[in-house]
Amino acid sequence: MPQFITRLMSLTLILIFFSTLPIAAQQPRFAELERAVLAELEETKTPGAIVAIVQGETIVYQKGFGVSNMETAQPVAPEMLFRIGSMTKMYTAAALVSLAEEGKIDLNAPIGKYLEGLPPRLASVTAHQLMSHTAGLADGANLFGKHDESALAEEVRGYKDSMFFTDPGAIFSYANPGFVIAGYLVERLSGESYSRAVQKRVLDPLKMARSTFQPTVAMTYPFSVGHVGEAGKAARVLRPMEDNSQIWPTGFLFSNGQDLARFAIAFMNGGQIDGKPALSAKLIERLSTPNAPVQSQVDGASYGYGLMMRDYRGVRLAEHGGTTAGFASDFVMSPAQRVAVIVLANRSAHLMKTVEKALEAMLPLAPKPQEQETMKFTDREIEEYVGRYAQNSNSRSPFELARAGDGLALKQGQAQFTLTKIGNDLFTVKLPGFSSPLRMKIVRGTDGRIAYLHNRLRALKRLP
Repeated sequence: MPQFITRLMSLTLILIFFSTLPIAAQQPRFAELERAVLAELEETKTPGAIVAIVQGETIVYQKGFGVSNMETAQPVAPEMLFRIGSMTKMYTAAALVSLAEEGKIDLNAPIGKYLEGLPPRLASVTAHQLMSHTAGLADGANLFGKHDESALAEEVRGYKDSMFFTDPGAIFSYANPGFVIAGYLVERLSGESYSRAVQKRVLDPLKMARSTFQPTVAMTYPFSVGHVGEAGKAARVLRPMEDNSQIWPTGFLFSNGQDLARFAIAFMNGGQIDGKPALSAKLIERLSTPNAPVQSQVDGASYGYGLMMRDYRGVRLAEHGGTTAGFASDFVMSPAQRVAVIVLANRSAHLMKTVEKALEAMLPLAPKPQEQETMKFTDREIEEYVGRYAQNSNSRSPFELARAGDGLALKQGQAQFTLTKIGNDLFTVKLPGFSSPLRMKIVRGTDGRIAYLHNRLRALKRLP
């Protein structure tokens, strides 16, 4: 009997040892991913990151890398809160769609029906246009501002019809003010503050226990500070920390890998999590229904409400990223395979090589496509493309396309960057701070003339 007990105790100790190993140690397939994370942190000079992977209804991988604060050298822990930037738009959209499901708003009705005192043109746009970035609004966001939640109403009340750079419905163009207004609609229609409404309608049902808009709540949990610095150089702590309650609905949620994974699990399982409904299947369908083609950045992509859909190496993805002062985040789901990848970084550098390596570890991806062949600009094309492009005629820094020898270049102030033609009205440009070339596309009107230059999800109107 003593020998049996000794063996049983040995077996128990072995089982305890393996149960306490990090997930990566139990699953060697993530070793290559971890090498990629560490290499990209070094390449981008990003102090720290969290990587989480969901499969089905389970978080199969979650780990913190690097440090949460360059000055204290405190390691990143998986439960730490990060700012998630524009990923917040998913939660604003979910809250507003939930109100539509209750019959409190028709997403295709003019918002002036629900918000009094707006200027006439702004009152005529719809919630659908706001959440699909087709309202024709110029983009802009101030990351530093007020801290009182009443500032959201004050912000929207100050909006003017001069915010439009084109007609509603004309083109997809990413615009943060549209989601500020969407958040204000959530506030007015729910009868509660924006943050409280999102908490009750989305965060609480999903049991996203630590996610919050309130900095004074976030600081009571382990959290990472943001870092800034010139591209390729050592990071420093960002002070003061960014916050502006006037635009919380567009990009100011604090969250972590664990909480964001719960949103992914519910989204990919028809709204169910922990065996219970948390979101309606109809709400999920409306968030991920393609509404408008994304003309640049990603080939063949479309935008729903707070989510972008695209095909990637043979797999359909639904995703959204976020960038704010000191932070970058990426949230990528493959609903058909029920796989999600979440990467949070404490510097404004998207860890796209890490995202790709995680997707390769989890999905049946086709081989990487060959790089598109470069083409030569014709004299006629150069003559047609040359000009200035901006969302406002009084813009201080318009994009200027200019002849450069027998090619074309992008000029911004004193800087000039060569454009590479890869297709009809399509070219790429390598800009400082970006690890890969950015796509730019010429968009023509019904008359065949150039109407816009599309770049980084935004449309820039051709100036006279």
